[in-house]
Amino acid sequence: RQPFTGPPENTREHIMQAAKALMSGDWELCCDLVLAVKIWDLMSDKGEIQEMLSHKIQHEGLRTFLFTFSNFYESLSLDHLARMFKLEKSAVHSIISKMIISDELCASLDQLSDLVILHQVEPSRVHDLS
Repeated sequence: RQPFTGPPENTREHIMQAAKALMSGDWELCCDLVLAVKIWDLMSDKGEIQEMLSHKIQHEGLRTFLFTFSNFYESLSLDHLARMFKLEKSAVHSIISKMIISDELCASLDQLSDLVILHQVEPSRVHDLS
């Protein structure tokens, strides 16, 4: 809509740009934008809250990346994902396992080679219409 988007000026703009960054897979920019909101200065346990938010954004960044870009990959290395999102390999394994179990991600884990094997599923008629 807007030909030029400058830096965010208020809380709403910070959150909207953070959401756009997360959707495009840039969790670090998302985290920076969320933590740049001035409301955190009013909280007594600012450090703990910001650390918890950063951790949650990393987790959701991984989930969003897998939702958005899984159609473009046949497999992904757990080590690569752990480095990419600065998470422990066990945390990445746990997140992906939960997504597979809850049918959010059509994939399987190859524990011998530490790979996530992504299964390409043809979109249904409903998916095509959406």
